[in-house]
Amino acid sequence: MKVSILIPAYNAAEFIGETLTSCVQQGLECIEEIIIVNDHSEDETYRIVGEFQAQHPDFQIILEDNPTKGACAARNHALSLAKGDAIQWLDADDLIGEGKLNAQLELLEQNPQHLIASKWQRFADDLAHLWPEEQGAWSHVPEHSTPKEWLLAERMMIPAGWLGSRQLFEGMRPWDESLLINQDGEYFTRAIVAS
Repeated sequence: MKVSILIPAYNAAEFIGETLTSCVQQGLECIEEIIIVNDHSEDETYRIVGEFQAQHPDFQIILEDNPTKGACAARNHALSLAKGDAIQWLDADDLIGEGKLNAQLELLEQNPQHLIASKWQRFADDLAHLWPEEQGAWSHVPEHSTPKEWLLAERMMIPAGWLGSRQLFEGMRPWDESLLINQDGEYFTRAIVAS
């Protein structure tokens, strides 16, 4: 089982290199492809991703332009291109923790209809300044919880925390491109219910 990592990128030059580095550090054995959809960036995002592609020829790194506009449209386009068994959503300023994909893929292989979540932390300024672990985000969510328990716990999860099968996400309505805020909350609530 391998994963497609899907990244919408708008003016992400400051962070995209570190984001992609955290992806390739997961290892070739678990990554089908990394798909970056450039959402009309006006900075050096395109150049930085191109250089990263050249430096990592063993990885399938796909850089596409968003045919429309907006993060939700970029995510929908990336999903339409994905070929991996599983989907890892990732924002262009997020990092994947060491071993995350292998651990989540192992759980997904055992539970293919499930949506797999992981702990996460915020960082400020640089990686030396991690905020304390999000105690509130995890303290009342039971391990291996049901969709109902997740929704009742009212805990926030960033897109980078989730991993699910491509079949799960393709069976859902796409990301809602009309929403201006909380697009991920709306989308992943539907994913929790569908899992």
